[in-house]
Amino acid sequence: MPGPELRRCALRIAPGDGLVSRSDRSVLLLCDPEHPAADGLLAAAAGTTSGRALVLAVGRLLLNGNEPWPSFGLVTEGDEGVAVMVNGSLVVTVTSGTGAVAGLSSQAHAGWADLVLSEPFASISIGAPASPPDAGRSDLREGTVSAGGLVLVPREEPAATEERPRSASPVVFEEAASPPTEPVARASGRETTVPAGEAVGPAEAAALASSQPAGPAVEPAGLATSEVVVPAAEAAESASSQPAGPGGVAAPPVMVKGVSCSRGHFNPPGAKYCSSCGTSMVHLTLKLVDGPRPPLGILVLSDGSVVPVDSDLVIGREPGTHQDVVEGRARAVVVDDPQLSVSRCHAAVRLQDWDVHVVDLGSQNGTAVAAHDSTQATAVSTGEVRKIDSGARVVLGTYTLTFNSSFH
Repeated sequence: MPGPELRRCALRIAPGDGLVSRSDRSVLLLCDPEHPAADGLLAAAAGTTSGRALVLAVGRLLLNGNEPWPSFGLVTEGDEGVAVMVNGSLVVTVTSGTGAVAGLSSQAHAGWADLVLSEPFASISIGAPASPPDAGRSDLREGTVSAGGLVLVPREEPAATEERPRSASPVVFEEAASPPTEPVARASGRETTVPAGEAVGPAEAAALASSQPAGPAVEPAGLATSEVVVPAAEAAESASSQPAGPGGVAAPPVMVKGVSCSRGHFNPPGAKYCSSCGTSMVHLTLKLVDGPRPPLGILVLSDGSVVPVDSDLVIGREPGTHQDVVEGRARAVVVDDPQLSVSRCHAAVRLQDWDVHVVDLGSQNGTAVAAHDSTQATAVSTGEVRKIDSGARVVLGTYTLTFNSSFH
């Protein structure tokens, strides 16, 4: 088979107004989520058909429609190998294992362009022809998120890391620098330690988080959203990841008001597209219902690691000493900060309904937040509850985290 299996490839996401949907054996980039054919393309890519058969199925879908065809790119793996398909303004660029680069575009064709790769690939990118996607270090494991481009590369095995010596003097607070883009880390037990370079997908993150002892229900207080990320897990998975309290009593899930797409996935009120399958919800008659709150996104740390935002969190060098963690109201996220600019219990992430908030816990070097479209970080006062949205960067001393979510 040409190259590594798609499921073993990292999917790097570049920001944009389109959608990327990833299933077990297919990846679809769709430029215009409002296009009449969008739902059909997303459903086809999320189905069980793959490879050459999926390319033919998408072709039939386009030929049977009455609208101009949308711009999209598709990578899909079948028994015959990896097939790529592209239409409209996008270009697919394939780099082989020998370093040779080949492009595929429909611009010179009367319809779409497609081919089956004849040799192993080192990377496959889909984006605008004039600007190759700047996809950073994200890794979308499954689901549908906002995006303008993508890169598929073989996923590297995490290397063992040694503890680094720490500086003796703290660093004075600085404004947020340009954010590192995207994912993946690990949550385990009562404390979440984030080693550099270790990748954990949505399903693994939910399973790791669920291994904590359980406790009384948490009364959250703040939450935000972002664009890459971890798709909404099923309700049962989200219920299992709540922090644990004394006594080992299983904590009930946090219930919130929401709406369900035509496939039953739970989403926040006002959602235009399902965060799990990408189905349009604009024309559906939606009814508010109570349901267990799914994970609301991820925190991307400075080393590229990711922590799922599925409960209240306390972040710092020794967050396990904070009362909220000790009493089971929050989960601890330990960061490795050799410069000691991060306090032992520096900041908290608190969830309220579908929103995410950041609270400074009286840190020595301060906390600041920069919106996804801003290079200027504004300080968060001690005790202030600051709502964050998708793509926001949170600066703890000189340490930067990025919040990403598929819900907003």
